[in-house]
Amino acid sequence: MNTASTSSGPPAIPLNQQNHTTVEIVPPPMPPPFPVPWNLPRSDLLDGPREDYIKIGVLLYEAAIKGDWKTAKPILDKHTDVIRFAITENYDTLLHIAASAESTKAVEEFVTKLVQLMEIGDLELQNKNYNTALSLAAAAGNVKAAMIMVKKNPAVQDIPGNNRTMPLYMAAMFEKPIMVRYLHGISKQMEGDCWSHDNRGSVLLKCVEADIFDVAIKIVYDRPDLIDKKELLRDILVTLAQKTDAFEGTKPNVVLRIINSFFVRFHVKIGPLEKESEALQFLRIIWERVARMPKQDIADIIRGPPERVQNKNKDKESEVMLLARTNLGKN
Repeated sequence: MNTASTSSGPPAIPLNQQNHTTVEIVPPPMPPPFPVPWNLPRSDLLDGPREDYIKIGVLLYEAAIKGDWKTAKPILDKHTDVIRFAITENYDTLLHIAASAESTKAVEEFVTKLVQLMEIGDLELQNKNYNTALSLAAAAGNVKAAMIMVKKNPAVQDIPGNNRTMPLYMAAMFEKPIMVRYLHGISKQMEGDCWSHDNRGSVLLKCVEADIFDVAIKIVYDRPDLIDKKELLRDILVTLAQKTDAFEGTKPNVVLRIINSFFVRFHVKIGPLEKESEALQFLRIIWERVARMPKQDIADIIRGPPERVQNKNKDKESEVMLLARTNLGKN
C-alpha cells in the first residue's frame, strides 16, 4: 500500500482504499498574524521590584487620572526615563493614561507639560492593544489632548491601533463628533499609506451610525468612489432605515419626493424643498448614487443583508426603506 508523501506539509489522506490512490490535500494559506507591536514601552517597572512599581508606577497612574502635575513632576525629574515606561499590565504609558482620563483643565495641563518633556518618538509608543495615546484620546473625545500630541508629532494620526483601526475611526465608533471633525479635518481627506478603501468606508459607516452627518457628507464628496461599493451602500441604508430620530421633523412627503425624484424614468423638476437637515442631505446623496445602479443591484441593496439589523420596533419597517421598496416596484 502506498504511503503518504514524505515531503513537508500535512499528511496525505487516502481517498480510495481500493486502488491505493492517495491525494495530498494542502490547506489554503492562512493570513499572516497581526504583528507584535514593534513600539511597546519599556517594561522596567513591571519587571522590577514590586516596591518600585508601587512608589513610582502607581503614584504616576493616580496623578495622570487626576491631572496632578505637582505629584508627577518630582518623580519625572528623578526618574527621567519613566516617561517611556509601561505603568500598567496593558503596557500603557503615563501619556496613555492621561490621554484617556476624563477631560478637565487639570488633565489638559498635565498632558501639555508631559508632552513637552517627551521626545517625538515617545508619542508613538503602543500598548498591548496596539493603541497609541492618540487613539485612546480619540476614543475618549479629549480633543485638547489630541491637538497637543498631533502638534508635537503629526505622524501619530497615521498610526493604526487595535484591529488596524485609525484614531479617526475610534472617535467615530465612540460617537465623539468634535473629535471626528478635528481628526477628519487634519487627515488630508484620509490620504496616505495608512488609509485604504476599506478603512475609509468603515469611518463613513461609523459616522452615519453616530449621526455625524456633516462629516459623512464631506467624506462622500471627497471620496465618491466609496459609495460605488454595493455592500457599503446597503449597510448605510440599513443604518439610516433605523434612524427615525435623524429625520424627526422632516415631512414625509419630502422623503418621498427625494426617492421619487431619483427613481422615476424622467427626473421631474420639483419646487424648492424645506430646508434640509444634514441627515436628509446625506440621504439624498446616497439615493442619487443608488439610482444609477442596475436594477438588480438596487434590489439587493434595498433587501438588505441576510441578517437584517433588528431595531426596537421589529414589526414596523422604516419609512425610508418602505418608500424605496414601493418605488422600485413601480419602475
